[in-house]
Amino acid sequence: MNLAPGVWFFKESVVFLYKFDTFLKTTAIMETNRLFFNRQPHVLRDKTFQFSIRIVRLYRYLIEEKKEFVLSKQVLRCGTNPGAMVREAINAESGLDFIHKLSVAQKEISETQYWLELLFESKYLNEQEFQSLFVQSEEIMKLLRSSILTKKKNLVPHPANRL
Repeated sequence: MNLAPGVWFFKESVVFLYKFDTFLKTTAIMETNRLFFNRQPHVLRDKTFQFSIRIVRLYRYLIEEKKEFVLSKQVLRCGTNPGAMVREAINAESGLDFIHKLSVAQKEISETQYWLELLFESKYLNEQEFQSLFVQSEEIMKLLRSSILTKKKNLVPHPANRL
């Protein structure tokens, strides 16, 4: 085969990317994080990231299969936000900042549940699709509430705030 070096490299890259993409699709998100990003498991971070992926797939399903363009954008925005808020909370500047970030994530999960209910009741989602996503959002909601309450309980008052 008489190909220029750049063309051959490009083809090898495409094959590598295809294999890499296939690998990611068949590997759990938590394991992928450990292998490629050298991260320790973090339940809330990993669950919100997995949920975000499902929301992105739901968005694509709604616009491609159901031709629904308004509600799908709403659920995409609020459904992917908790993952970003949890990431920000992990790197919070203070305990109060941590609580604030997780509180925003909690509100966004609640809004996501609203849009999921609306999509179900308006027949864009069947019961199995709805239940699967709703149960996952409930699990995240419980984790967020627990994390917020634990942090509030363990928050040390600042000396300047004492009388």
